[in-house]
Amino acid sequence: MNKTIGFIGLGKMGARMSKRLIQAGFSVVVYDICHTKMDDMQLAGARTATTIQELIENAEVIITMLPQPADTKKVFIGRTGIIKDLEEGKIIIDMSTSSLSLTLKIYQEAESHNIKMLDAPVSGGLNGAEEGTLTIMIGGPKKVFEECKTIFEAIGTNICFTGKAGNGVTMKLLNNLVYSVNMCALSEVLVLGESLGLEVEQMLTAFKNSSGGSYCVENKAKNYILANNFSPGFSTDNLLKDISLAMELAEKHSQKPAFCGLAQKYFKIAHAQGLGGEDNSSIIKIFRN
Repeated sequence: MNKTIGFIGLGKMGARMSKRLIQAGFSVVVYDICHTKMDDMQLAGARTATTIQELIENAEVIITMLPQPADTKKVFIGRTGIIKDLEEGKIIIDMSTSSLSLTLKIYQEAESHNIKMLDAPVSGGLNGAEEGTLTIMIGGPKKVFEECKTIFEAIGTNICFTGKAGNGVTMKLLNNLVYSVNMCALSEVLVLGESLGLEVEQMLTAFKNSSGGSYCVENKAKNYILANNFSPGFSTDNLLKDISLAMELAEKHSQKPAFCGLAQKYFKIAHAQGLGGEDNSSIIKIFRN
């Protein structure tokens, strides 16, 4: 695909993903509400837009990577939304982690204006974004996915086409739900082990090479808990947002996942205790109290 990509949202993930696209040879124009974030992207080879309107006029594919569903809604639909201003045939790809209901509303709006769309949230953290090894969970028309496949291959190594519109968002929410339970369980067990005289590093080594191994063991515990450094890779509040969206989805389908409900409870406690801005692995502090 030789089309110019417009990238909206240059947070920690978005900036890294944009740079991967530039390195892969794509022409990229970027925009962020915080204009200073665009300076570094300009040095990396991106063109910058002073407004979203300028960006959409100069790109055929528009990607968003935004922190909250409210931000995504504001960009796409309503009074200030861009969909109504896009030329027919352009493509929008929302790579944020949003709500299913909002995602389907955006699809509906896009369809009414003959705009193509994919929902494609990612997993893999800052390292995955930096190295281009993200997992990308994609929902939407298969034909549009095939058209955009080279874009995804520039930023991820595990490209999962999940089917119909909204399936990408649903898959990502469920992934983060499983992760939240794992993070709580590991934190609880590490604290238990400490009380029994075991060292965290010993436990992590044993778990990593045994049936207790997981992403939480190999990445989060090693790089955050063991290092006692909770600078956010993926913050407690961002994970709590995803947990809440997933639990709302479960409730709409008359499901009450018990373990997931416990994870939500503990991350709410973490937020209440001022850990919202720290990495989500700081949940261990709740169990150490």
